[in-house]
Amino acid sequence: METTQRPQSNTNLDNLPIVVLREIISYLDIGHVVPLTHVNQQLRDTLIRENGLWLVLLRTRLNTKLSGESKNNAFQELLRRLPTLRCSNCLRMELRRRPFFDPFWNRPMCDRCRFAEKYRLITAYTAKKHYFLNENDLLDLKTISKENPHSKTAGHARYFSRGSVIKKSDLKRETTNTTRQEQLAKRRARSERAKEGQTRSHERRRNKIKEILRHVGFPCPDTHNCWVVKRYVRHTWQNFHEQRRWNALDVVTRCLDQHYFASDTETDNEDMHVDVVDQ
Repeated sequence: METTQRPQSNTNLDNLPIVVLREIISYLDIGHVVPLTHVNQQLRDTLIRENGLWLVLLRTRLNTKLSGESKNNAFQELLRRLPTLRCSNCLRMELRRRPFFDPFWNRPMCDRCRFAEKYRLITAYTAKKHYFLNENDLLDLKTISKENPHSKTAGHARYFSRGSVIKKSDLKRETTNTTRQEQLAKRRARSERAKEGQTRSHERRRNKIKEILRHVGFPCPDTHNCWVVKRYVRHTWQNFHEQRRWNALDVVTRCLDQHYFASDTETDNEDMHVDVVDQ
């Protein structure tokens, strides 16, 4: 039985009529049309010659109206706008607003792509805490400084690419021949030791301020727990900019002034100061 072979069609993008090409382009984002011109030279020449087509696309898709000499070469005007109007990741140009030029990646990206996982940035604190890197490990990674999102007065925060941090962390584990479970166990042990040390420190400071208050004649020193005493026990800053923490003299002075001995404070301040220094 003889089989008849159908003649193969020679139709391709090279010899499609401009009407068909227009129909194809109507379904594409204008940013995706530009790579189509690089398929072959004949197709590129066919599309570039359609200056009216590009004028319509610029006006209707990008809301860009050309005038003067620029109207005679609309395709080149489109190419001039690619670095700022096209997302470097998805290549789209028909966006609700102009792409964001990310200073870390040094490229424009649309709102959807800039929040993609591969472009995610993390702080140096996160890289150290969750990926077990130290300052020496971070020296080789690209970084950028931005304003601290948690405090306007604090120093600028450093940001790193999450992907590069993960690769660095995996390489470090291979080099040290350890696993993430072992790293987590060591971190838990360090955290427990730090909490125990902090608890002992708070207890020592609590006992010290009780003894001093008792020595200066303060009533109920064992149960007194005002905000000044709490800050002293926690060893917090009294003035961060001057790097001055709460000390025993400040606590006793505030307690005497604000509570039971306000009238006698001025006469007892000198004796109290000597007693606290001796303690």
